[in-house]
Amino acid sequence: MLLKVGTIGILLASVAAVPAMAQSQPVPEAAPSAAPVDPAVSTVEPVQDTPSSSIEDIVVTATRRAERLQDVPIAVTAIGGSQLASAGVTDIRQLTAVVPGFNGGRNFAVMQPVIRGVGSTGITLLDESNVAVYIDGIYQPNSYTTMLELVEVERVEVLRGPQGTIFGRNATGGLVNVITPDPKHDFRGKVVGSYARFGGANDVNLRGYVTGGLSDTVAMDLAVVYRHNGGYIDDLVNGGQIGRTSYFDVRSKLLFEPSDNVEIVLTLGYANSEDFAANAVQPYENNARGRAFPGNILASRPYQASLNLEPFMKFDRYNAALKVSTDIGFANLESTTAYTRSSIDQQSDSDASNILLAQNEIHPQSEAYSQEFRLLSGGGGPFRWIAGLYAFRQTGEALVNVITSAGPPAPVNRTVINASGSTTAFAGFAEGTYALTDRLELTVGARYSDEKRDMTAGANGRIFVDDVDTSFSQLTYRGSLKYDLSPTANVYASYSTGFKSGVFNTYSVSPVPTDPERIKALEVGFKADPLSWLRTNAAIFKYVYDDLQVTARDQNGTAYILQNAAKADIWGGELEVTAMPTPDLSIRVAASYNKATYDEFPLAQVYVPLPAGGNQTAALDVSGNDLIRAPRYTLNLGVGYGFDLGGGRVQLSGNLFHSAKVFHDFLNIAVQDAYSLLNAEIAWTDAAQRVRVALFGSNLTDARVAQQITPGPVGTYLSYEKPLRVGASVQLNF
Repeated sequence: MLLKVGTIGILLASVAAVPAMAQSQPVPEAAPSAAPVDPAVSTVEPVQDTPSSSIEDIVVTATRRAERLQDVPIAVTAIGGSQLASAGVTDIRQLTAVVPGFNGGRNFAVMQPVIRGVGSTGITLLDESNVAVYIDGIYQPNSYTTMLELVEVERVEVLRGPQGTIFGRNATGGLVNVITPDPKHDFRGKVVGSYARFGGANDVNLRGYVTGGLSDTVAMDLAVVYRHNGGYIDDLVNGGQIGRTSYFDVRSKLLFEPSDNVEIVLTLGYANSEDFAANAVQPYENNARGRAFPGNILASRPYQASLNLEPFMKFDRYNAALKVSTDIGFANLESTTAYTRSSIDQQSDSDASNILLAQNEIHPQSEAYSQEFRLLSGGGGPFRWIAGLYAFRQTGEALVNVITSAGPPAPVNRTVINASGSTTAFAGFAEGTYALTDRLELTVGARYSDEKRDMTAGANGRIFVDDVDTSFSQLTYRGSLKYDLSPTANVYASYSTGFKSGVFNTYSVSPVPTDPERIKALEVGFKADPLSWLRTNAAIFKYVYDDLQVTARDQNGTAYILQNAAKADIWGGELEVTAMPTPDLSIRVAASYNKATYDEFPLAQVYVPLPAGGNQTAALDVSGNDLIRAPRYTLNLGVGYGFDLGGGRVQLSGNLFHSAKVFHDFLNIAVQDAYSLLNAEIAWTDAAQRVRVALFGSNLTDARVAQQITPGPVGTYLSYEKPLRVGASVQLNF
């Protein structure tokens, strides 16, 4: 059977009493079913400094229209901007600490998120993550530049499971949608400055936001962030510290409302990052081939580096988007046009020692264009629907310098790879929801995708792959039933499919693309507000995941290979509970269990440690092993407590995250042991909410947590999350 009946029974039995409790609760006012997507009207949370005796409704755009979170028949976590800040979450990777089933993985500077065990490990040119990242519903294709700082954020929505209908772009694992506020005609703004220390380094963070009307029909906003921290990683070769990081991001929106039924939003953005920490790796468990050579220096403790170069990752990203929404009576017509351009420079030492054995320099750049038209039903009635067309075009080129040596006194070999390619995709989709009765609702949707990829690549001036192209097409679909047990409780069952097309491996000049990966997912969920101050959401799921696209180091330890794992079996469950038993106290608990294993993977590229350092490359059967970055269980506890003091209000908040061990390789021998992370904040806001001062700390347990552990022939390297960090901030609102 696709679902384990016993698991379903246990979960449903545990919440069986909730519907009865919910019968006496008043019905919350839902968002209009025909409302177009308008992030500006979506409220995720009450203002933290204002006491509330009940949990407010969360309005999300997970279905491309504004709907109550509790009415959406899929697993969604939505967290507001102030909640993220108080939990210490400042970028997308850190959502790991607050979203069940989410892991913010990375490889060097490449963002590699995982949801419920499904996530990409690819870093090759034009390879897109199967956990898609969106900003205001606009797809961000470049994995190098999606480690976004959360500048001025209304909320972040994380959708778990394949999104093969109304979102669809490669989202076999799920998606992250960062919602930013649209400009307002009423003038307001804020400036936030913070200073912190971690690992002996200074950390300065400046953020600002302002919005206001320019005329009766035009409003504008501006959001800016600048962050800089010093080096905190001891350089054992040259002395001093490396690891400084700077980040600058500016975004502006222009809102134009020429009439009551037309809204136009133009968004422009630029981001620049210089990160000298992301690629500062060290040996995992002393496994480096460089230790066999005279004069070797190996990093033996966290936050040390012994490298034969200064590692870095730099990028520039430009974004532009135009969203037009028009009410045409029977429906709302929406158009979204987007453009993004990215340029990356990266240098890394792949053997994590001061002996030159393997290093590379990667310089990819890409441009992407997308156009989407959506038609959303208007008015009332039992049937609401959405239909649309989507077009996507991305081009890119990369220069890769691969430098290897057998070690001194052997010569140094250099291979220069040049690659270019493009992706062209078209899709049509439709989804409809029909109220069969006043309690039972059926949703059916489908998407047809057609994609073409091409590649040209060569090495050392010779072309080995000349304009090779391949095409893929796929119909994906989704169906769900939702039944209202009471006015404030419902159960749902959803079956969905997902698809990601095959990709070329441009970094090893391979003319053969991978096979597409496909996923089938069944989810059963329960959502209830049994009391005005209590919310409980639960889901269990079962995936059949075929032809996973996975990445491993090649035999030289510098480039990468892409291959398909035959099949994975994934099942588990999640529980989210939010409680506000008093106006001053809020509690949020999120837990997940995830058993994600390779059902069939007979020829996995694996690395077996050698006694003298380095690894032996082999092709082994790893069927039955756990998927990488898929801990069996995680637990999150967030608590907030407020009280009046000194003519203002004090808010205490803490966020504790615990994870089971995390595997980082197919053999399950490169492992991050179970760990806990604790973030906390104490803040005071004056009665007029003009001034907010806070003391905060992140990783207060000073845990040593691996961001990545990557094996290869010349050794296994890792890098750590930042150590204990404490600081203070001041926010001025106007």
